[in-house]
Amino acid sequence: MADTRIMKAVEFSKLPAKFRKTHKDEQALYDEGWVLQPKYDGCYAEFHVDNRPLADPPVAVTRTGHPILSCAHIADTLEAMTPMGAKCVYVGELWSKNMDVLLPQISGEVRRHSAAPALEFMAFDLL
Repeated sequence: MADTRIMKAVEFSKLPAKFRKTHKDEQALYDEGWVLQPKYDGCYAEFHVDNRPLADPPVAVTRTGHPILSCAHIADTLEAMTPMGAKCVYVGELWSKNMDVLLPQISGEVRRHSAAPALEFMAFDLL
């Protein structure tokens, strides 16, 4: 299986017209073997956890592979939840419970080079 990275999560109606014409709707994508994920008002994130003895600490990256340095609190929690000896990737979105916090502010918190403890993680998949 080839490595796959989701480059941008958008609503089906916002995909290019040529693509929509070819695939008709979301059900057609499912039928063709596509894997679709929900998109909420947050920032895509992957947490790579190698919980074997003497392994490096968890690594968090954006959809484009850039490191996320503001979420050590989440990485620590995921590492603690991962069984010893396991190696996995948690896929999901970083977001805020506070409904007044909009996506640009969440994005800024994700890009910070210091802790952003208000960010939370909603996992959609475990690889």
